[in-house]
Amino acid sequence: MLPGLLLLSAQPVVLSVPLIRSLLWGLFFLLAAILLARALYEPTQLDVTRRSLSSVKLEEDSKEDPGADVAQNPASSTIEGPTHPGLRIALLSDLHAEWLRLKPERIAQALEAEAFDLLLFAGDLTGRHHRPDRAQPWLDALAPIPQKLGHACYAVPGNHDSEASLDLLRQAGFEILKNESRVVRDRSGQDWLLIGLDILKKGQPDFAQALACAPVGEPVIPPERRIVLAHNPDTFFLVPAGRAGFFLAGHFHGGQIYLPFHLEFFLLRREKLGRMGYHKGSFAMNGITGYISRGLGSVLFPLRLGSIPELAILQLRPTAQTGPVKKQGK
Repeated sequence: MLPGLLLLSAQPVVLSVPLIRSLLWGLFFLLAAILLARALYEPTQLDVTRRSLSSVKLEEDSKEDPGADVAQNPASSTIEGPTHPGLRIALLSDLHAEWLRLKPERIAQALEAEAFDLLLFAGDLTGRHHRPDRAQPWLDALAPIPQKLGHACYAVPGNHDSEASLDLLRQAGFEILKNESRVVRDRSGQDWLLIGLDILKKGQPDFAQALACAPVGEPVIPPERRIVLAHNPDTFFLVPAGRAGFFLAGHFHGGQIYLPFHLEFFLLRREKLGRMGYHKGSFAMNGITGYISRGLGSVLFPLRLGSIPELAILQLRPTAQTGPVKKQGK
């Protein structure tokens, strides 16, 4: 009797084709459920990213893999403490109030916990439905920030922003820059030039016009202390090489929904910079150090995967720019 049982137990288990198919479908739906749960969870989180960025010399543009983590970029490092020299910026972008799943108090508390000289918003207060009223609680929570800083915060228009949404930003203490520049000052008393550009494609971004708005009669602020703020990262290609030290933008949402090999930038977007691999975090090109925010909200649906909403705290440090001018990337 026992040898017979052993013989039976030693026989291999043969799975039928329908059973294999059922197991595969079960694994597929389990994976889909896990990814969906993650995509619903990420929009409710806030990642405070702290980076120290240095302006780069024209011959020192990043040679790193553009898809690599920003900490590997030679122009970027993690902020180690509040004693770093330079201008400290809090960068927000892409609120998209209709699909925002972050509570206003969450963003305000995160800002209150940070020390910074300047608050910048890189556009898109609203989404495709243009419901600026949905952004009012967020703006109310941020209203004390301009008074705390002692001067206006600054914003540029996004591709979804209407005049009504820009008016709400103004009422909350933000000054809207459309091809305009303003002199701002860091804690050491050093002057910087903030250059805000109009929205790409829907507007007429003009770097030369913005630069011409700089105050007359004051000492010329060198390129390494010039900051360009725009919504669409492709506006970068309208900034002449070596004419600014830093470029800040949003718009890409870090991809919003991650696809293997960053296919979202080839299938769903046409922007040149994203297809080159620069779609979030820092990069260096043409003598300019750039940073692309992942933004706060979502478009089309309230889902994010592989792109947690971001508040970027950036310490900008000037470095003299010298050397031959490199051509713009193709």
